[in-house]
Amino acid sequence: MAGRMSNERFVKPSRLPLVCRPFHRETTQSYITRLASANRLAPGGLQRYLSASDRSIFPTSPERLSAVTGISQANLLLALPDLEQRYPKEPLRHQRRACVSCQRIRGSTEPITCWLPQEQMACVQHFRWLEAGKAREQPSLVGQSSIVRANAQHRRLVRRLGRHDMELGYEIATRIVVEWHRKRWFDEDFQRLMTVFRSDWRSIWLNDPYARASRYPQVIALTRLIATPHWRSLAIHDEGRGRFFDELVRTVAPSYLYQPQQWSSVDPLLRWIGDEIEFAVDPQEIRRRRTHHLARPAPLTSLPAHPEVIARQMLGQLPPSLLLLPAGYTPTPCPACSRARSWNPTPPSVPSQFKSRPF
Repeated sequence: MAGRMSNERFVKPSRLPLVCRPFHRETTQSYITRLASANRLAPGGLQRYLSASDRSIFPTSPERLSAVTGISQANLLLALPDLEQRYPKEPLRHQRRACVSCQRIRGSTEPITCWLPQEQMACVQHFRWLEAGKAREQPSLVGQSSIVRANAQHRRLVRRLGRHDMELGYEIATRIVVEWHRKRWFDEDFQRLMTVFRSDWRSIWLNDPYARASRYPQVIALTRLIATPHWRSLAIHDEGRGRFFDELVRTVAPSYLYQPQQWSSVDPLLRWIGDEIEFAVDPQEIRRRRTHHLARPAPLTSLPAHPEVIARQMLGQLPPSLLLLPAGYTPTPCPACSRARSWNPTPPSVPSQFKSRPF
């Protein structure tokens, strides 16, 4: 049979000389790599042996993995969430490296990748930041009590609001806060936390683990307002929007000034409110939009970078009641529509203090 080793499918696998215990919620690929390294084997060859295939694309057989390690199949399925791929018990979205201090306690020095829930951003036992992206460095949270408290609040919000709404709210809040910090808006707490981490923080990218940890408290505070139905309903109604921004100033950005007539075209938070108002009349459409956004989130680079482009696009989408514009005001079309119709209108003026500046 093509792609299958006919002489190995029905032969009981041999026990490996050295066996390492799986880490809690470890990925199957990470565990196989550690097994191969302990026994001086090629990871790809061991993967093909465990799947009884001459190709590494076939999934690992739980029966064969149990035979070569001597660990019961039930314990392997509990430790490796993605081992049983036909019937996944929960959606697996976030891969992070396990806490290095937890690894040392268990006698492992090699990198271990685990499936962790979104709220497990830090190891509360050893005060380590785990959301490092592609970097391997895990900043220490000793002396960063606000980040630890934000992680505890994140876990409480997941239990109270549910994982789906929190994941969606966290994605939206992260994009809003990152765009704020790129323009150097409302980043006083961010700069204070970055100074505690490193003195040369101005040369660090926004995707660095230190930057992710420093903006985390502000992101969680904004996620609470976005994901909670009470605050979200106040944001999209004219009579309750003032209370929403009062809470925003109290918990998220103390220096925030609600001026929609000036900021509606360049502030990502006001753009999100405009989208919520636009799609609130069609629950099916907003539900489909949220589900698609959560399944395949758009990268940050897809957002318009120049404030004038943002102003052109958003002035035609937000209602006049939010922009506080006259009733007969005609918005300026976006550049794409202008080029398609072969005319070039004058772009709206953007205040110099709101123009994008390098981080």
